[in-house]
Amino acid sequence: MRVILFLFAITMYAKAPAQSDAVLEKYLVAHRSIINIKPDSSFSLSPGGQEMINSCMKGKSLFVLAENTSHQLVLYKKLRPALIEQFIRLNLKYVFIEFGRSVAYDVNADLDNNYKMPDNTFFSISERVRLKKIMGNRRSFEYKGIDFERGFEFYDAINNILYDVDMNSLHESRAFITKIKDIASQQIPPDSNGKTTYRHFHNFYKDAREEFYRDSLVIKKELGTHYADIKYLLTNPNNQLPPWAAHKLIYDDRDPEMTKNLLTEITPLDTSAVYFLSIGYAHTYGSSAVVHKLSKSQVLENRIVVMNEFCEDCSINGEKMDKYNSKMHFMKGAVRSAFRNTANSDLVIFDLSELPREYNYIKKHGDLLLFAKNQN
Repeated sequence: MRVILFLFAITMYAKAPAQSDAVLEKYLVAHRSIINIKPDSSFSLSPGGQEMINSCMKGKSLFVLAENTSHQLVLYKKLRPALIEQFIRLNLKYVFIEFGRSVAYDVNADLDNNYKMPDNTFFSISERVRLKKIMGNRRSFEYKGIDFERGFEFYDAINNILYDVDMNSLHESRAFITKIKDIASQQIPPDSNGKTTYRHFHNFYKDAREEFYRDSLVIKKELGTHYADIKYLLTNPNNQLPPWAAHKLIYDDRDPEMTKNLLTEITPLDTSAVYFLSIGYAHTYGSSAVVHKLSKSQVLENRIVVMNEFCEDCSINGEKMDKYNSKMHFMKGAVRSAFRNTANSDLVIFDLSELPREYNYIKKHGDLLLFAKNQN
């Protein structure tokens, strides 16, 4: 009987809600701001959120949105425009994304109403529509891709650049351009063969770059103003495939190349401007991550603000995303209860920059933390 009662007590204890950290909870109440959800389901920062961002960005240059949950979470597609709207007021210069240069080119062209190809899903349509409303008639910032190139987006960008080029006017460079256009017309579907598709394009990209360098003088002469855009897309130094597509036991780390790409674009640093980076959490935490490498650079040392995200009861196509939250080891027990209890809305930003020293294990994950509930 005693054993049964003992086991019952343990079970009830396990089911009981965790005690909240009173000190942490008091701090969080005083350092929080909600993100508004508009009737059209878009997001906007509240006045308190705007002030919080402004305060954190004083003396800083780069704001990093660390995407803790899946890249596919719709939350990010709504959050980025809301943050960009705020940073435009702070003289936003570049929006860096974890895609290749081709995606950035396509987004810029679309925002300028200069995208001539049939619309593709290279970047959220709803996100671009929201950005156009924010920008008005003038785009004062530019997207920059720092990751490796993907096939579909590269083909779209090249074909968009060459949209008005008369192939009959080309002589020496026609073979090179035809090769790109022919491969683009294959439209390889992103099916279960995705790994092969990535490697196939990866090899093609390296070969095309070699051809471009070899025939560069001729191509420059015949393509005129289009030459610079094609050169920029073909000379991306980041050629590291993700581990699932690398087809080798040890893959080349992408973080050094992404770091190099960003620093190349940002140097010399414009101290009157701010920069925005949207990137996966894995590239923001740890000594080998992009953000750590950037923080050690002469250009961005002590000039970076990181906002991480924790999504509670979130899902994508019915699949719970809880497994992705495990990377935030601190978010459990009394600490998680403190955040949950003080998150007085589905989207709450907490300023962690002034957390007491005993909470440094939380603060090292970012200066700000978005505690989100019930997103998809």
